[in-house]
Amino acid sequence: MPDAARVRAQAQLLWPQVVNGLRLAGPLADPQLHRDADSGREYFTSADPSGRQITVRLDAAALTGGRQVRVHVNTSTDNHVVQLSDRLRDDEIGPLLSASAAELSAVRRRAELDLPPVRTQLLDPARAGDRGDPRAAEFGDNDLIRIAALDWHARQGADPAVDPARRAAARDAFSAGVDDCGLRVRGGTAGEEDACAYRRLAVEPLLSTPGARWLAELGRPIEELQPADQEALARHREAVATQARTLPSPQLQVTERQDLQQLVEKARLERERLSALTMQSLRAGMTPRVRLMIGGGAALTARPEGAVLVDDRQRWHVDPLRALVQSTDQMRHLHESGLGDPYEFARPRERFPLAALHYMEDTAAVRGPVVNGRVQLSVATSGRLIGEIRPSDGTAPLRVDVDGAPLIATGLPSERVPGVSRGVQTVPAALDVIGDHLGAIGSGRAGELRDQLTQLYPVAEEPGTAALVLETLRREGLSDSQPELAEAIRTLQATADWDAARQQAPGRAVFGDEVSNGSADPRAAQTWLVAGRGGSGFASAAIILDGNPDANVIMVGGATPMVLQNTALYAPFLEEHDRAVNPTATGRLVTVAGARLGGIGTTTGADGRTTFRMLDGRGQELRTADGRPLEGDAYVACTGRPARMPRALEPLARWADSTKGAMLMNADRQYLGYQLTFAKDGVQHRAQVIGAASRVLPEVFTPAQVRQLVAIDLQEAPPESGNVAVGFMSTAIQGSAIADHRQRVTNIVQAAPATAARPSTGVSRTSNPLSR
Repeated sequence: MPDAARVRAQAQLLWPQVVNGLRLAGPLADPQLHRDADSGREYFTSADPSGRQITVRLDAAALTGGRQVRVHVNTSTDNHVVQLSDRLRDDEIGPLLSASAAELSAVRRRAELDLPPVRTQLLDPARAGDRGDPRAAEFGDNDLIRIAALDWHARQGADPAVDPARRAAARDAFSAGVDDCGLRVRGGTAGEEDACAYRRLAVEPLLSTPGARWLAELGRPIEELQPADQEALARHREAVATQARTLPSPQLQVTERQDLQQLVEKARLERERLSALTMQSLRAGMTPRVRLMIGGGAALTARPEGAVLVDDRQRWHVDPLRALVQSTDQMRHLHESGLGDPYEFARPRERFPLAALHYMEDTAAVRGPVVNGRVQLSVATSGRLIGEIRPSDGTAPLRVDVDGAPLIATGLPSERVPGVSRGVQTVPAALDVIGDHLGAIGSGRAGELRDQLTQLYPVAEEPGTAALVLETLRREGLSDSQPELAEAIRTLQATADWDAARQQAPGRAVFGDEVSNGSADPRAAQTWLVAGRGGSGFASAAIILDGNPDANVIMVGGATPMVLQNTALYAPFLEEHDRAVNPTATGRLVTVAGARLGGIGTTTGADGRTTFRMLDGRGQELRTADGRPLEGDAYVACTGRPARMPRALEPLARWADSTKGAMLMNADRQYLGYQLTFAKDGVQHRAQVIGAASRVLPEVFTPAQVRQLVAIDLQEAPPESGNVAVGFMSTAIQGSAIADHRQRVTNIVQAAPATAARPSTGVSRTSNPLSR
C-alpha cells in the first residue's frame, strides 16, 4: 500500500549514511537537514569543493510505469529532488537512494564538463569488444546507478549493526546485480571473458572495500559459489527469465544530428505536404467518420493510431523566444517520452532551443494524417457530432462526422483580463451569474432580460460586449450593490475598461499571450508595464527587451514563483538587466514585488496620447518608493488564466443540458487528463482533454478536485526542477503514459477469453475513455 510519509522519513534517515559512504556521491557528503519555515519543505544541504551550496529534497510519490525512483537534477540552480515510489519497502530504499546519489552526481559532473550523457552502457552483459585501459572506461549514467546500488548492498552486508537476515538479503542482491551487470565470470567465449574482465577492472575502483571484496568472492561462476549463494542466484536467474516485458512507449526518434535549421525546414515542408494530401483524402470522402485529435504539440505522444491531427502550429512555433526557459539538463527526461533526445540539440546547461521543439512536433505530426488548421465542433439536429475543419492554407472548410470522443490538446486557456473577480473570471461566467439572478426573480421583465442576455453568449468575449451588458444592467436598475451580482459586475467593468484601453491604444495594451505568439510588436513602445511576475510575465519581459534594444520594462506583481526562480532563464536575465540584482546590469528591467494588482489604468496626455498606470485591487494607483505613479506607454497583462474548458468544447457545453467531468488516472495513479460528458435529450457526446489544457480544470469540477490536481502537478514537476506540469516535457511524458495505458488495456482485452470478465487495470473501460 502507498505510504509516502513512511518512505520519506526512512529516506531522510538513510541519506547521510548513503552519501557519506558512497565514492560516487561526490560533493553530496556531510548533508545537513533543514526545514523551510514558509512551505514546511524539508531538504538537505551540502557544499561542493568550490563552496557552492547544493540542496536535495527527498520525497515519496506515485511514479509511472512501475518506476521506483525518479531524480530531478537542476544543474542551473543546484536545487535537486529525489522522488521515491511511495510503495517501497524499507529494505528497498537504501540501494535506490545510493543509485540516486550516483545519478545526481554524474549529471552534475557531465554538466561541468559540458558533456551529454553516455547512452550506451558498459555494464551490458551482451556487450563485447572493450579494449584499452579500464581506468579510462566510459560509464553511462545507468552504469553508475547500478554500481552505486551494488555498493550499498555490500556496505549493508559488512555492517555488524544490520540484522543477519538483512545482511543475507543484501548478499543475495549483490550477487544478482553482479549477474545482471555482466561482472560474473561464466566460462563463455574468449571474447566474453575478456569483456567481463575489462568491466570488473573498470568497476572495482568505484566500489568501497566491502564492495570490492564481494565482487571477488561472488563474481565467480555459479558452480564455484557456496550452496546458499548458488540457490539464491538460481532463483534470480529463473525470475529474470520469466518476468513480463514492459510495454514500450511509442518511439518517435529523431534522426542523426544535422544542421538544426535544415531539419526544421525539411520537417515543416513535409508536414505541409501531408496536410494537403490529408485534406484531399477527406474531401474525397474516403473516411466516412473521422477520429479527431484537436491540437498537438508535445501531447502528440498520446496520439491514437489513425486519428486525424488538426493543429494550427501555434504556441512554440510562433514564440519569439529563441529557447525555452529550461536548460537541456532540465529537459533530460524528455527522451523517456519517445519524442526525442534533448542532448542531440544542445549542451547540458544551455537553454533548450525552440527550433528543436519545432522539429520534434512536426516530425511527430507526420506519423499519421494531419491537417494544419483548426476545428469547430457542433452537434447536428440528428444528434451527430460534427467537426468543421478549417485549413490554415485558406482553402475551403470541410465538415466531417466525428468518430467517438475527440482528443483535445489545445494548450492553456487564454489569459484573463486584469482586474476581474477571481470568483467570476470571464464575461460568459458573468452572464451565467446574472442569468441565475434573473431566473430567481421570475418576473416577466426579468425573463425577457435574461433571454436578451442569453443571446450575447456567442459574442460574449468580443470587444464591446461587456460594456453593452453593463449599460443594459444600469438601465434596468441592477448594480453591484446587490451582493449576488457584485463579482459579475466587477468582471464586466474590468473587461469594459480593458476593451476601451485596447481601442484607445492599439498594440499597446496586450496580453502576455500576444507577446509570446509574436502578434505584439516590442517596438510599439519604449516603457512597458508588465502586470504579473510569473512565467508569462518574465517571458514577455525577455521578448520585449530582446526585440527592442531601446525598451525598458517595469514588471509588477506578487512574489516570484519558486519554479521560475529555478529555471535557466531567471538568474541570468536579472543579472543582465536588473540593477537591484547586479549594479552593472543594463538597468532596462525594474521589478516591483509585493503588489496586489487590479485593473488597467489609463491617462491621456496633452498630446492626446494614452499612457497606462498600474492599479491595485481597490482601483488605486500603485506608486514607486518616491511616490511617483508606475506609468508606461504600453501594458502587458499576465495575471493568470481562468478555470475554463478548452474553447473547442464550448459549443458542446452551450448545446448540452448537463456537462459532467471526470479526472482520468491509470493504475500507477498517474494523471491522464480529464473527460467531459455532454448530454441533452438522451444524446451524449464525450471528449478527452489532455496536455497543458488538462491542467486547468473547468468549473464542472469541485474545489477538492482542483486541489487534488495541484498536488499531482507539484509531484510530477517539482518546482526545484525548473519545470511545470503544463510544460513541454511534462506534457510529452503524460502523453506517453496515455499511449502506454491504451496499449496495455488493448492487450488485456485481446488476451482475455471471450466469456471471461475483463481484468481491472485500475481504470475501467466504461469509466475511462482513454482505454478505448
